Amino acid sequence: MKVEYGHVRKYITTRGFGFVTRTFDNTIRQDNKDRDVFFHITAIEDKFPDLAQQLNKGFAKDVCFWYLVDTSDREQVSQVWLDANNIPNCFRDALIIYIVQLWNSNQELPLWLEQVTIDLLGKARQEELHIIHLCRKREANDLIQALNEAHANELRQLQKEEDDKHLELAERMLDKDLYTYIRVYQKI
Repeated sequence: MKVEYGHVRKYITTRGFGFVTRTFDNTIRQDNKDRDVFFHITAIEDKFPDLAQQLNKGFAKDVCFWYLVDTSDREQVSQVWLDANNIPNCFRDALIIYIVQLWNSNQELPLWLEQVTIDLLGKARQEELHIIHLCRKREANDLIQALNEAHANELRQLQKEEDDKHLELAERMLDKDLYTYIRVYQKI
C-alpha cells in the first residue's frame, strides 16, 4: 500500500465511482493509459459526507485528496484524507523522506513538489529545502564552470605547445632553405 495525492479526473454520479490522478507515481502503463486510481464513493462517504455529497451532485472539478492505494486485488483507493496532517505517521514519514530526497537531488524538480511540501511540512520547511536546493544547484554549476575553465586552459596550453612546435619546425625549414641558398650563392 502506498500513499498518493491527486485530483478527481472523472466521477460517474449514477454509478458512484470515479478515478483520481496520481502525483508521485505517474508512470505510463503498458497500454499507454494514465495510471489513475479507481475509487468508490464508499471510501469517502463515511469520513467525509460533505465531499461525497458534492461528488454525487456532479461537482468533481477541483476535488483533491490524499489517499491510500490498495493493490491487493486491483489498484483502488482504500482510505482518504483531506489534510496531510491526518495521514498516519507510518505512511507520512515515508512520504516525507521521499519528498526531502527529491529536494536533495540534482534532478529537475517536479511542478507539484512545492505545494506537496507545504502540505506535509509547512511553508517554512519548504522555503528552507528550496534554498538548500538552489545552493546545491549553484555549487554544481560553479563546479561545472570551474571544470570547463580548467579544460579550456588545458586546451589553450596544448594549442600553444602545438603552435610552438609548428613555429620551431618552420624556423628549421627556413634555416635549411637559407643555408641551401647561401651555399648555392657561394658556388656562383
